[in-house]
Amino acid sequence: MTRCAIYIRKSRKDSDQRAYRLEYQREFLPQYAKSQGWSYEVFDEGITSASDIKLLPKLQEILSRLKDFEGILTIDPTRISRDASAQDYIWFLAQCTKAGIKLVTPQSNINLLDPNQWFQASLNAILSAKEMKDLSKRTKEAKQKMKDQGKYLGGVIPYGYNYNQLSKELTLNKKEAKIVRQILESVVDRSMAQTVLRYSKVKGKWGAPISVQWLMRLSSESRLYFYSGMRKNNAGDYIPTQHPAIISDKLREAVLQAKSRRRREGAGFFGNTTLFGGLKILKCGYCGSAVVVKYIRQKAGYVDKYYVCVSKSQLRPEKRCKEGRYYRREKVDELLTADLIKTIQNRTLLEEAYREALTLKKPNSERAKNLSDQFEKEETRKRSLIKALGRFKRDEEIISELETVTQQIHKLQQELDQFRLPQKLPFSLEDMVRIAKRIEEFRNFSRDKKREIIKTVIKRVSFFREYLEVFYTFPINPHKIRFSSIGRKGNT
Repeated sequence: MTRCAIYIRKSRKDSDQRAYRLEYQREFLPQYAKSQGWSYEVFDEGITSASDIKLLPKLQEILSRLKDFEGILTIDPTRISRDASAQDYIWFLAQCTKAGIKLVTPQSNINLLDPNQWFQASLNAILSAKEMKDLSKRTKEAKQKMKDQGKYLGGVIPYGYNYNQLSKELTLNKKEAKIVRQILESVVDRSMAQTVLRYSKVKGKWGAPISVQWLMRLSSESRLYFYSGMRKNNAGDYIPTQHPAIISDKLREAVLQAKSRRRREGAGFFGNTTLFGGLKILKCGYCGSAVVVKYIRQKAGYVDKYYVCVSKSQLRPEKRCKEGRYYRREKVDELLTADLIKTIQNRTLLEEAYREALTLKKPNSERAKNLSDQFEKEETRKRSLIKALGRFKRDEEIISELETVTQQIHKLQQELDQFRLPQKLPFSLEDMVRIAKRIEEFRNFSRDKKREIIKTVIKRVSFFREYLEVFYTFPINPHKIRFSSIGRKGNT
């Protein structure tokens, strides 16, 4: 043999074996080739752990140039492949046999054209495959033991920790740990996008800025338990770990509950950070669409909250609400809260409303049923016209038709009043009096308690450009709350 290919590779699993070290192979193999009088070309794979021969580019290059060599020199046949099934190695031997290539090591020179030597090389491949299976089994058992002991199993170092090479343990990175706590506290009350916006200057371990995907991994259930000093063992039970905790169990549970609630309520969850948002009672008075909370970032970095009709942001112009506007959240909450307290505490108003409501009647004949059906149709028609008016701004024909429908509804209402029996109200006067007593301390209640009362007594709030119209669940006429300036600058 006069020309050979020197193949160098080190598996990560060979770190304790001196003969397999890259420095040793790089120095010894060329010297050995020179001592034999061979010319050579080095193919250095470096540190590569691959069970698939197709994932070894330098070896693939050798296979594509077999006609240029007479043999392949390597420190050990196992450098070719660590395939646990031996299929890749047998295939490699077949390629070398067809090309008449010898497989050479410092201890042996295998001529694959010789049946006995080919058999010995194939047998070595099977023994190597068995060794790989045994090694894989021992590695798996060792990891399971470490897992039951709560030890760190390796891999990418989690944000918030450093890795101590001597003790093989995780240590706390105080600066990153503080950021982790702040971010997870933000996730409890804010969406992923809002949290990313708030911590946009934070960068990960590799210098990449914070992203929604990174934040989702950071707040995943397994990572939250990991940050609180817990992890699952092989039995699936949570056990204490040997690394220090970054967050408390209380914060972990708060984040998990917030994420669970977010999945149930969808976009309404984030409306819960405001007093009236997310209760499904806010509607646009023009198109009937929901009014939701929207966050708008200002130039100074401050984020303002607004109530806005969802149809206002429609991409298609014909579906966009042209009458809607942005309403400043804190001003709307203040006006609605003041009206709610004033209305519920007015005992005289409540008594008059209930006295009048109890004299109303329900339909009790076929004629009354027909009138009621017609009344519902006219109401539906009125809502459609209001929605159309929102799209086609100030259309005189629509305004005229809307006035006609409103008059017809009023006429049907008068006819219906003659065909009614006393009706049962959803809340009695005594119920409202009890709620009124709670209202006295309304401003001191927690947000959740306030929202519970609001959901009970307010049926709907319709948003118009110059006023809000509040419909209560008890028998009282809708309130119109007028305002001068509670919107965003440049509202259109």
